[in-house]
Amino acid sequence: MKLKIKDLADIRMGYQFRGRVENAPEAPYPVIQIKDLDEARQLDSSNLARVEIRRDPRPYMTAHGDVLFLSRGHRPFATVIETPPPNAIVSGYFFIVRAKQEQVLPAYLAWYLNQQPFQTELRPVLKGTHMPMVALRDFVELHVEVPPLAVQESIAKLEALRSREQELLTRMREKRNELVQSVSLKAVRRSSSSRRI
Repeated sequence: MKLKIKDLADIRMGYQFRGRVENAPEAPYPVIQIKDLDEARQLDSSNLARVEIRRDPRPYMTAHGDVLFLSRGHRPFATVIETPPPNAIVSGYFFIVRAKQEQVLPAYLAWYLNQQPFQTELRPVLKGTHMPMVALRDFVELHVEVPPLAVQESIAKLEALRSREQELLTRMREKRNELVQSVSLKAVRRSSSSRRI
């Protein structure tokens, strides 16, 4: 069954900053920006900028299970926010998509928004060339294929396993590179010391 996003979730825009986000360490609101997502599109909250805003911050805050959708750029994507810091707000590059969980699981929704069928439907409503973007009014009209919750859960578990495997493979590559560099440097030092003798 296909349903429009607006029937599956409450959707809001992140906070629109005027210019760069200036970090104010004593300010009350951590802000999630594109740079705070790692290669696996997971939130790294260790170095969030903090800001003060003049409006009511509540519409821009994110909670456990929210899906953030990057609405600008050549590679729009979705990710689930599992553990946002208290009072964290989201920058205007994202839509905050709060799934109606009696219909769709956040992890499944994020997965589907990243799949080719959705990305193909999204492409015609992206506007601009240098920095393509989708308007909220167009985004909410796009469709999501919604299987039964049990199927959604199975897909979400498979995706979590795939993501975990990718993370482990990345760590293995990093460790292998470190090992190769270490062995190579030892060989260089050994050959240098033998020449001095």
